[in-house]
Amino acid sequence: MCCDDTAVPLRARITRRTMPMLVGALLLVTTVAVSLGWTTLEEGLGVGQWGRATAEYFWITFWLVAAATVATAIGYVVLHLLARGIAKPITLLAKQADELTEKGGTGRFQSDSGICEIDQLSTSFNRLFALQEQQADELRDLTRNILHDIRTPISHISQQAQCIYDKSCNPEIAAGLIAESCDKIIDLFETHAEIARNNALAEREQPSEQNLSEIVDFIVNLYMPVAEAKGVKLSASMDKAPIMFVGHKAKFQRLIGNLVDNAVKFTDKGGSIAVTAFRSVGEIEIAVSDTGIGIDPALAPRVFDRGFRTKDADSHPGFGLGLALAKSIATFYHGTITCESQPGKGSTFTIRLPV
Repeated sequence: MCCDDTAVPLRARITRRTMPMLVGALLLVTTVAVSLGWTTLEEGLGVGQWGRATAEYFWITFWLVAAATVATAIGYVVLHLLARGIAKPITLLAKQADELTEKGGTGRFQSDSGICEIDQLSTSFNRLFALQEQQADELRDLTRNILHDIRTPISHISQQAQCIYDKSCNPEIAAGLIAESCDKIIDLFETHAEIARNNALAEREQPSEQNLSEIVDFIVNLYMPVAEAKGVKLSASMDKAPIMFVGHKAKFQRLIGNLVDNAVKFTDKGGSIAVTAFRSVGEIEIAVSDTGIGIDPALAPRVFDRGFRTKDADSHPGFGLGLALAKSIATFYHGTITCESQPGKGSTFTIRLPV
């Protein structure tokens, strides 16, 4: 990276701005010293000894000025070397940046300049690059997952449209299937958009005071028929006093609803699901525990990634976005969500939100 014609190198800028101040300071000090020395010498020799004072003070003044000149020269050299020492690692940093750009942004800064601030700048840039690479990977995964997820409903739309065109099926049934596939695509994109908004902490609606106990009851009663149809016991346990919080009702309905829906989906007949909600000092804790198929503990952190599905989940409908949405809602409220699971023994999802 080269400077343009109007730019001034750092060491030249430091020298140009500092040298006048250094020379001015030395001239001021020398002038004051000469004046005070002359006055003191004249007073010591007595009145009328101006010529003698001048003769004796000439050499004193000469050597003082010479010393100031030498000090100025030494100061210039030291200042130039100091400016060069500062500019050199910055130049190397710029060179590394050019090399990284030519490589497509892959790689890291290597800085051992010995200057703490410059090494810290390199470290900060490396953290920024790591974050950008992570975001790029997430964007590639997101694009790949979306393309994979919409392929099936688009294929269904194409098949039913061809069926209508060939008059080989009932148009009303085909139109219904097309509408259903369109709804799936719309839901897919809306879910991705909501996750993005939550992660960005963006929400147009103002939060209001909500009763978490009522929301949990609503979700449990909503999924109770589905659980009973599968032969799964669904229950809830909460504080006796209403658990109040400031937030958005729809978000918490989706948060708890997704966890309960996930538990019902992966719990076989004879199993049980327990939803608990308690308020402790400084936080609200919500947990959904099931006795379902469970997952490998090593994969537990990945279940919150968009589009991630275990082998056991491939046989169930869905896009693998429910838990990712749940995590984004917890993030929106500056909370956390964790998963503890054992294969064949069930899973427990725990949400902790600061009050």
